[in-house]
Amino acid sequence: MSNIVAIARKELRSYFASPIGYIVLGFFAILYGVFYVVMLQYFVRASMQMGQMAARSRRTSTRTCSGRFCRTSPCCCCSCCRR
Repeated sequence: MSNIVAIARKELRSYFASPIGYIVLGFFAILYGVFYVVMLQYFVRASMQMGQMAARSRRTSTRTCSGRFCRTSPCCCCSCCRR
């Protein structure tokens, strides 16, 4: 096991003794940064769409409530029953 660690340490030193190690490190940093930003934008867009769908469902359920049974058995779909 100590041989593997010694070889890995020597290889890492040689990578960062030359500019190629920094170039590879910079490339992967940029690659993962772009991936992070793209995924963040995707999740923000998805959450906004889910919020819009929830708002639409609340508006439609409020419009469809007739209010006839609200006094006897309150439903959970409209704002007129919530007290």
